[in-house]
Formats: sequence, structure tokens, C-alpha cells
Amino acid sequence: MNNNHTFSAKCHLFFLRIGISVSTIIFIISLFHILMYIIEAENSRKLTNELIDNVVIHTLVKENADCDNSTLDESEKSEFIEDFPIIVDFEKLKDYNRDIVAWLYFPGTKINYPIAQSNDNDYYLHRLIDRSWNAAGTIFMDYRNEIDFSDWQTIIYGHNMKNDTMFGSLLDYRDQAYYEAHPVCYLLTPAQNYKVELFAGYVVSEDSDIYSCNLMQAELDNHVYEACQNSIFKSNVEIQSNDRIVIFSTCSYEYDGARFVLEGVLKKVD
Repeated sequence: MNNNHTFSAKCHLFFLRIGISVSTIIFIISLFHILMYIIEAENSRKLTNELIDNVVIHTLVKENADCDNSTLDESEKSEFIEDFPIIVDFEKLKDYNRDIVAWLYFPGTKINYPIAQSNDNDYYLHRLIDRSWNAAGTIFMDYRNEIDFSDWQTIIYGHNMKNDTMFGSLLDYRDQAYYEAHPVCYLLTPAQNYKVELFAGYVVSEDSDIYSCNLMQAELDNHVYEACQNSIFKSNVEIQSNDRIVIFSTCSYEYDGARFVLEGVLKKVD
């Protein structure tokens, strides 16, 4: 009996030590992932700030404390703010990466990034715009789309980062008040600048038909109708049959494979 008791005690101690060892390993691995996330997020932030400092000029009167707007009346200020929120030097951007096709800017949010395009939809999932490996990835255009936004439907992807970088703040559009505070964004390309009037935001599955990139003009009206019907927020944006739309997509967590998409109509800004 004593031998059995001793053996049982030894077994119990053995498995206890294994449990402690496993827990320690799990803790170390979790700590490593947390540290890597922090480091990669900081590297992503530094690169983004470097790009903004070197290639972007914010011309918004209300955001530029150094701008002398004393000579502008209120109507001129409104026009200035509406039409020219930022200027991007695409020649300088070529020095960073020739895959850059556009710049995306959501006023009043952290979304202020270049858009890249590769020959697939995997390359920039985990690479920064300088091609270095990073979990934050890069905002990128679907490889099947034309870089001049001439398709009836253009898809832009970005990660839903916990620190609200990349497309982490897109899910805020599930709130009507947030939409009303941020109803437009801006897309700038080397050839043409666009104001994007946002009109719908909703959840879809990762295998939704909207990711097929084959929307035709004849199907646009029906697509817009369904998008507005499914939208979490309500808008009064008017869309014409010859308008082109852009879809911003990021991960959502309502169910496995869920995606949140935000749709807008492209309006040229001369």
C-alpha cells in the first residue's frame, strides 16, 4: 500500500511539473507574440509617418495650424476644405515602391495610407509598403482591378488592426453617428483625384459574390439597392447608373469568415 501511495504521489508530482512546464511555455509563446505585435505595429507606424511627412501635404484649413487663412471668407474656406484635403507627391512615392497605385485618406481618422497592388491578393497581406514582413500588412487593391479605378467595382483590402491602424476603424461605421461624422473619404491617383461618398456598410461572408470583381454596369443598380438595404447605417447619397463604386473590405468577427465592407461612389475632384 505504501508503495502504491508513493507511486501515486510521484505520478501526481510528475504531471504537475509537466502542467507547469506547459503553462510556462504557453505564457512565453503568448508573450513573444504580444511583443512581436507591438514591435511590428511600431514599425508600421514609423513607416507610415515617414511617408506622410515626405509625400503628403495636408491642405485642410482646419487641420493646418501653420496655414494663414485670414484672407479667406467662409465660403472660400468651405470650398478649400471640401476639394483639396491633401496633396500627394507620387513621384516621391515611386522611390518607396512602384507598386503604389493610389493614396487613401479618411479625414478625422487614422486611415491615411498608400494603396499598393501586386499580382495576387496575398503578397501585401503581411508586408509593409517597403516590402518588409509585418503582420499589419499594407492597404492594397484587388489584383484583378484596373489601377485607374475604371472598373465598375474596385475592391480595397486592409487588416482590422486592434490599435485602429490600417482598416481597424472601418467597423466604427456600424454606428450611424460615426457615419454622419465621417461620410466621405478621398482617393488620390497620379492621374485623377476622387472624393468617395460613402453610402453603405454591412457584413458579408468571405466567399460573397461581391469579391468576384465582375460587376457590370447593367448590374450596378441592383447591387447598390441591395447594399443600401443591407447597410447598417443609412445615407442619402445619390448614385447614377454610370457611377463607379469602391468597396473597402476588412475582417469582422460576427462569425467565422465574416467581413465588413464599406461602399462608396467615386466623384472626380478637378
